[in-house]
Amino acid sequence: MMSYLLVSGYAMNSPSAARPPFPDSSPGVADQVERVAPSVVAIATDRRGGAAGLLWQADVVVSSATAIAHERRPCLVGGDGRAVEGELIGIDPDTDLAAVRVSGVDARAIEQSGDLIPRVGDFVFAVARDVHGGLQASFGHVGATGGAWRSWRGGRIEHRIRLDGGLYRGFNGAAVADCAGRVLGMATSALSRRHGIVLPNVCIDRVLGELLQHGHVRRPYLGIMVQPARTVSSQGGTAAAREVLEGLLVSSVAEDAPADLAGLRVGDILLTLDEIALVTPEDLQQRLQDCGIGASVLVGLLRAGQRLSLTITLGDRPAARHARGCCTP
Repeated sequence: MMSYLLVSGYAMNSPSAARPPFPDSSPGVADQVERVAPSVVAIATDRRGGAAGLLWQADVVVSSATAIAHERRPCLVGGDGRAVEGELIGIDPDTDLAAVRVSGVDARAIEQSGDLIPRVGDFVFAVARDVHGGLQASFGHVGATGGAWRSWRGGRIEHRIRLDGGLYRGFNGAAVADCAGRVLGMATSALSRRHGIVLPNVCIDRVLGELLQHGHVRRPYLGIMVQPARTVSSQGGTAAAREVLEGLLVSSVAEDAPADLAGLRVGDILLTLDEIALVTPEDLQQRLQDCGIGASVLVGLLRAGQRLSLTITLGDRPAARHARGCCTP
């Protein structure tokens, strides 16, 4: 993300530091960092540098699901340097959000800033802590913005806010704020290969609500893995009558999942869902979201060269065990 890194109040130049990273005086920026800092904690993980977290509610910290995925009882460190054990409530790998319940940590609930949408080029900064509770901050700009989008894992995110670079180690889960000290959301490197992404406040509120209520985000579920495929229909007596078809090849079917119970098999090629063509996995994810849990859908498919139809009742996708494995549609 960023041109400078502040560690416990000391600035360290990076090789890319060619211009001042902030539009105002240094004391003014430091004031805004201190405004955000009381809501930020460190989370000790098996990854070097750990992760950051935000006290979003009185007893709930949000952080990066990827960073703390294997920690059922993560250790949180507040501004006083004391370590406090938390309890993982749930994770959503598709948006990279984790929720941890904690009490006694030296932090205060974040000042809610509402649904803020920055402009490209706006100055922003991220606030984190090291595993001893020391304050850290980094500075940069918004590199790109946009409307609602889906992560490569299929999660719906209300606004695209991309930073102008990557994140420093330990900054997954950090608070990202604007020059007025208003928190825009949470930083994550799990949703882009090259840049930090800000998970916006409105997305955090929505996903956190599901995690608190269900322990996971409820999403329509078939229980299959698919990949794009192209084949030639064998129906028709001549080569000229054969049809080139695009669809989704079923590479695995989870036992007792809705697709399994309906008779879908490995090797089937899905062509349509409710008569709408399926060409990419994203097509399938979007159609499932539009239909909802409990809906009955008509799947058109190709099996051994023959066209078939199956009716499948969508289930609720099982809770993810960890963020490194993406659940399938």
